[in-house]
Amino acid sequence: MSEPKTPASIIPRNECDVITIFPMGAKCFTKQPTTSQSFDGAVTLGVTGGTPPYTINWSNGSISPALNNLGVGEYQVTVRDTYGDFIVTTKCVLGITPTPTPTPTNTPALTPTPTSTVTPTPTVTPTLSITPTPTNTPLPTLTPSPTTLPVICFVTEYEELGPIYTAITQTGLYNGKPYYELVGIVNSIFVWYNTSLDRWELTTVLGGGTLLAYLESTNDFPVDNTVDWQAVRVLYMYTSFGDCAYPPVEMCFNVKKNGEVPINISYTGYVVGTLNGKYIYGIYNGNILIGNVYYDNTQNRWEFYQVVSQSGPSGTFYAYLNSTGNYPNSTISATWVNQPNVGYGINESTLGPCHIG
Repeated sequence: MSEPKTPASIIPRNECDVITIFPMGAKCFTKQPTTSQSFDGAVTLGVTGGTPPYTINWSNGSISPALNNLGVGEYQVTVRDTYGDFIVTTKCVLGITPTPTPTPTNTPALTPTPTSTVTPTPTVTPTLSITPTPTNTPLPTLTPSPTTLPVICFVTEYEELGPIYTAITQTGLYNGKPYYELVGIVNSIFVWYNTSLDRWELTTVLGGGTLLAYLESTNDFPVDNTVDWQAVRVLYMYTSFGDCAYPPVEMCFNVKKNGEVPINISYTGYVVGTLNGKYIYGIYNGNILIGNVYYDNTQNRWEFYQVVSQSGPSGTFYAYLNSTGNYPNSTISATWVNQPNVGYGINESTLGPCHIG
């Protein structure tokens, strides 16, 4: 009896070759996408036979036996065993699993109950009954609860109260509009709407007292985005929506330029950086930098220099303020000292932007 022949495709080339005797096959195990637009499908390839490890090449370039995040479509794959004895190409198809349509349950028709013979009741003429018209009890007039109002930033400095720089919501309603109580160093002051004069007022008493400033505005809130407060006794008054930028990112500097008219011009200085743990304020005339104000922690004072950077001041030294406060406010406890024979000086500086008008 003769020996069985080895298939020609896998005849060993020498006595060390591995002979593959099991044909190779590939099967797709799929998870279908939820919808035609979703990419939550997956394919896992199951390979049998041949000699592992296998080389896998998908049509999308992947070489992994599993693909995730797939949408609807056909994904072709070619598998080659380690010796190249077998090469299998197959196609995995992902579609939408149709939702089965439920078979309607037929409700059996009810067998009608036979109608019994009823002796007719003699017709009775009904007595008309007049239904009284209900009297509507009037509902009490309700005062609607005020809607949540925005936080408003109040910036003012009063000659007796000192600086006030705070953000508050309404305290209550007065004359149909919100009023605000600003707590100062000595006393409180109030912002309220004066209906007889159609304006917002800042006074020492709610609804009266000493008039400190007023705003010719009939807005629902005392903001002066388009008009300015008319100061009567306060140094300045400014209001805006939202939280106050405190520490102040803007300050008003009354700058003196030697030999020119007008002598004093107010410029709003803006924060341009920090140094020694406090702000650096840049003072600009339009787009031209006049100078910088920074805190000198060696001299324990604020200084006005031509240029200030993170490495310190440079250029011309203009003026200084003997104050260790957090901000270069000269209206509280000290005044600026101007250096002789320099181009610029500062006469005054206050919290907040410059008040024009």
